[in-house]
Amino acid sequence: MSARRSKTKTTNRADEASSSVSNRLGLVLGILVVALFGVRWLLPTEVTPEGTTVWIVLWWLVTLGVWFWSIAKSPNRPVILDRFDLMLGFIVLGHLASGIFILIDGGQKRAAINMMWEWVGLGVSFFLLRQILSTRASASRFIGVVISLGFVLAGLGVWQHYVWYPTSAAEYQQLRQRLDEIEAREPAVDSPLRANWAVEHRAARQELLEMGIPPEALDGASRQRVEGRLLHSTEPLGMFGLTNTFAGLLLVLVLLTGCVLHSAWRDNSSRILLALLAIAMAMMLFCLILTESRTAFVGLFAGIVTWGGFAFWQKRTSHASTSKSETGKPSGAEPAHLRIWITGVGCGFVLLLVGLVQICGGLDDEIVSGAPRSLKFRFQYWDSTLEMLRDHPVFGSGPGNFRQLYLKYKKPGASEEIADPHNFVLDLWANGGLLALFGFCLLLLTVGHMVWRMKPTEERQNKGGGEDTATSSPTLIRLSCLLGTAAAFLLVMIVNFIAAEPVETHLWVMFVVAIPLVWMLSVCRDSFRVTSSCIAGGVVALLVHLLGAGGIEMPAIVQLLILMFALIPQRRLIDQAIPATSQNELMGSGYTQRVLILGATVSLVGFVLCLLTAVRPMMVSSTHLRLGDNNWMLRGDVQSAREQYELAAEADPYSPAPHRRLAELSYQYWEMWPGELSSHAKAVEHLRDATACDPLSVTHYRRIGEISLALFDESGDTAAARQAARAFDSAIERYPFNADLLAQLAIARHAAGDKNEARSIAARALALEKLNRAEGHDDLRLASEVRRQLQKIVDTGLDRQDVFSSPD
Repeated sequence: MSARRSKTKTTNRADEASSSVSNRLGLVLGILVVALFGVRWLLPTEVTPEGTTVWIVLWWLVTLGVWFWSIAKSPNRPVILDRFDLMLGFIVLGHLASGIFILIDGGQKRAAINMMWEWVGLGVSFFLLRQILSTRASASRFIGVVISLGFVLAGLGVWQHYVWYPTSAAEYQQLRQRLDEIEAREPAVDSPLRANWAVEHRAARQELLEMGIPPEALDGASRQRVEGRLLHSTEPLGMFGLTNTFAGLLLVLVLLTGCVLHSAWRDNSSRILLALLAIAMAMMLFCLILTESRTAFVGLFAGIVTWGGFAFWQKRTSHASTSKSETGKPSGAEPAHLRIWITGVGCGFVLLLVGLVQICGGLDDEIVSGAPRSLKFRFQYWDSTLEMLRDHPVFGSGPGNFRQLYLKYKKPGASEEIADPHNFVLDLWANGGLLALFGFCLLLLTVGHMVWRMKPTEERQNKGGGEDTATSSPTLIRLSCLLGTAAAFLLVMIVNFIAAEPVETHLWVMFVVAIPLVWMLSVCRDSFRVTSSCIAGGVVALLVHLLGAGGIEMPAIVQLLILMFALIPQRRLIDQAIPATSQNELMGSGYTQRVLILGATVSLVGFVLCLLTAVRPMMVSSTHLRLGDNNWMLRGDVQSAREQYELAAEADPYSPAPHRRLAELSYQYWEMWPGELSSHAKAVEHLRDATACDPLSVTHYRRIGEISLALFDESGDTAAARQAARAFDSAIERYPFNADLLAQLAIARHAAGDKNEARSIAARALALEKLNRAEGHDDLRLASEVRRQLQKIVDTGLDRQDVFSSPD
């Protein structure tokens, strides 16, 4: 008996130790998932191809390894793996296949590699979210984190509209005026005042760069675009770079918060909780209206209609065996007059907010009047993209390479040099090829079919859920949400510190507001229920928005869709509390220790590959670039700057950025001392190296042409003019209908002595510029001096021809 009791005590101690380890691992896993999910919304997502957020993928792979470890410590824990993971796998594989095609066939390889890893990270996040959100308790608290982040981001957006934009515009105008005054009094090259002027000029430019103005936007057409946005726009951005991206996020969160508010009201939750949810929803809706995003407004309407339609259909088709209340109605169903009253109050609330925004001066009359023109532009984008996809149907343009290839197909008179086709179907096809588009369509059809067949009674039963897949203690779940949210803000601050960027005050304010809000919202366990009909409405709303706006290739937006998809397929699993013994049914007979070892090995190999091919090259290169910029802009130490740029190019051989910096450095040195022709030759050589890294780009050929023309103006050497003409020819081959490129080519041809060819090209440039004026594209107009030069070339005589024919 004594031996038996001793054995029992030993077993109990082992079970307690195993449970303790499992809880600790679950806490770590929850913190990592919440932090990595939240950090996506606190960083710009539009610059993903540049690799600034690829480090997040590294942490997702670490989290996957922690999950495998936790499974090994708790072998009875259920694992969710089904057809939805397979369909998302198709999307990820499509992007990987298109990226490999870029690596083999040619393109911007650095952008392709970065985007390939980003999609791997999104696939891992989908898998882990499904494991974490497999009970109602964990899903409810995670939704509380999402609402909290949405609230603070909406508050930031309102502050940007009313405070940040006016302040930034005034600061920019002051700094810009100072720089213009300095450039207006530029001394001669041989003047003794030249050195002091150069120091003052660098300092003035550096102030604008520190304000966030891109280097290429300090001059030329890019300056006009930045000033048009900064001085004449007031649409909130949140932490993103584009208003439409922020609007897409707010759009879904408004619907999600509305559903949570309704479920909390039905459960007779506390007035404080209801007030918090109502304030959060009002703030997000107010900020959404301030974005003035037409596609988001249409998406909101479509989402509400879809939500209501699915909810009505589910109630209508509910089986007669559904549990009845004492009144004979389905349990939990509101009377018809009450539903109508709720709908009326909701519509009145939206109208009241719209009126309030209008009174505060937040809405522009052009929202309606400019809609036909905006739609016309989108038809131009889609038409050109379809023409591009007809030539590249299987793999598309490849991830991160859309803009380079699109410009070749851009129509005469079309507006922007877009980075995506502003349509999620074409965007998926272009970046991930047919395989990614096929997987996404299958995923939508399957989710829609599941929601269509789901009944309200299925969503209400066993609403307490089962044991959490990450932690079994509600306290640990709340703690993981709280610490994970704090970790998200901390990660952003660390990234800013590493990048030598100041931590903005608004980030601290958001942190201070978000933490207590997460804690208060996470106290409630079961009130935060999101119905399948609401999630279907949110998905439809976002996709309708993305039919006319970019974003499906942006990780922050894809992550939002992933959250919705992770909730819908698991609905039955959440409500029916998966028993621990069901893991064999989910995973099949192959669920063994070998599978765990294989999975852990895959995550480790992925971590190493991501570190070596993306994170390390990008971090080392960006560090050298930053040091080089400081040496050049602040200290004027050209030699040290060149050494840093060369180290950056060595660290990341696929990035064109170091070669561009080296080219500009050599060119500026030549501008200071025009007699140093070797510096000019080095500038051209570095630009050719940049072209090798990004062969489809127009930028580097254009720059070769510009600096070659500058050499001709200085020396009168016709060889320089011919070199400029060849460079502009290559640029126009990649961007046929660009008035500025055609104008520069005409000037270069004329300088090289090709008079007849110059007349023809000048006429085409003037005709295209006239069309741009007629279409209202002020940013595409030629400078008045350039137009005069072209007119002089044309006035010497011109043979009749089709001025819009593409060059051979």
